[in-house]
Amino acid sequence: MIDNWSSEEDRAPGDQAKGYLWANRDYFQIEYTIWRQEYIPCQVNRTP
Repeated sequence: MIDNWSSEEDRAPGDQAKGYLWANRDYFQIEYTIWRQEYIPCQVNRTP
């Protein structure tokens, strides 16, 4: 749990984790993310 999740400083680790997972979504077979209360789908028909 992040103590002060609304501060920019405390959001940075979460942003970094989301960026890593998003960049590697094919490897992790991620179909969508929910980030800061926003649904973000991955494209279904991507070429490797």
